[in-house]
Amino acid sequence: MDQIVDDYNREFGRRLKYHLFFYESVDDPCEVTSKLKERFLPGGLNVSLQTTANMASMWDERLKVHSMRKIAREYSRVNPVYMFNFTKFRAGSKQS
Repeated sequence: MDQIVDDYNREFGRRLKYHLFFYESVDDPCEVTSKLKERFLPGGLNVSLQTTANMASMWDERLKVHSMRKIAREYSRVNPVYMFNFTKFRAGSKQS
């Protein structure tokens, strides 16, 4: 298991663009990879058993949220589409 994780960390940029299916849809896959790593593995974290939740969030966003937006964009060419962006708020906080 350690060898697999080490290999993934060493080849993170090369593998991620294929795992998240953006290798053909962006101009600069390296830039996208670095931004994703900054967002989901902040502070220079590496892929490990302790960061599985971070990686799951990254895959969840790409495979669900991105796909939903892509479908809505295509559907909006023939019909109006309304999407809601739900955000978590703490109890007692004010929405702005």
